[in-house]
Amino acid sequence: MRSALGALALLLTSTLAAGDQPSPIAPRDIRSFRPSANGFAFVNHFTGTPLPGGLAALTEGLGKRLGAPSTFGLCGGMSFAAADLFLAGRTPPAQTTQPTRAEPLLEYIQTRQIDSVGPGMSLAGTFGRWMSLPDNGAPGTRALSIAEIDALDASLDAGAPAVIGLVFTRHPGNNDSTARAGSSWENHQVLAYAATRNASAGTIEFRIYDPNYPKDDAAVIRCRAVQTGTMLVAPWGGWSVPVMGYTSERRVTGSRPGHVYITPVRGVIAMPYAPSVPPDGLN
Repeated sequence: MRSALGALALLLTSTLAAGDQPSPIAPRDIRSFRPSANGFAFVNHFTGTPLPGGLAALTEGLGKRLGAPSTFGLCGGMSFAAADLFLAGRTPPAQTTQPTRAEPLLEYIQTRQIDSVGPGMSLAGTFGRWMSLPDNGAPGTRALSIAEIDALDASLDAGAPAVIGLVFTRHPGNNDSTARAGSSWENHQVLAYAATRNASAGTIEFRIYDPNYPKDDAAVIRCRAVQTGTMLVAPWGGWSVPVMGYTSERRVTGSRPGHVYITPVRGVIAMPYAPSVPPDGLN
């Protein structure tokens, strides 16, 4: 049987002209993504519990007793799912209202939300640590953002999706930041699909799909390299070197035509996106 199959394959190959040879399907380049065409049409605002399937039934009552919020976001799940659908060559559902627990789409987004915070929810801990850091100086969020931004830029330069974690808030006890104090779930994730660097100006701008602002093709994260402090490199009368970092902001358009909403970003984290094949029956 093996020799017969080999002979058949050889025959088929030899009878195909060079122009008739089947070519491998190239992966889609994320740089052709557009929120208006490839993002979800509904806003990132859900009610109930963020956990999928049976976990929801087990934890919903507990969450109420503990005073957990009854509304939540699934920004990481929506960003991951939008990238998955785009890479699979599929159009997202056209619905403008949030899917309910009875719909497979919500289960899929919830599952991808869990994926978005890494194995064992390790990235949730990263957000928590960054909320405790100062904005400026060597251990600050702006300096740490340099390596993260370079990693995001490299992914996009290769045509691969880049999911950005945005640190908006600080822990209430963190007095080294002027940002608003808040909870870890008030931070955010967005899908970056293109980046533009201006080396002379020291800036990089990420074009993003923001699940909080569906269909907004003008949404961006704008980052600018600045000196965030100095660091002593030799004690006892030695010298200091500048500490560089990025100041960042999210710029989106809202319901008011021509108006741009600007939100300061304390730090930028590269989230570990890996593609997953979307299930059937989402539309």
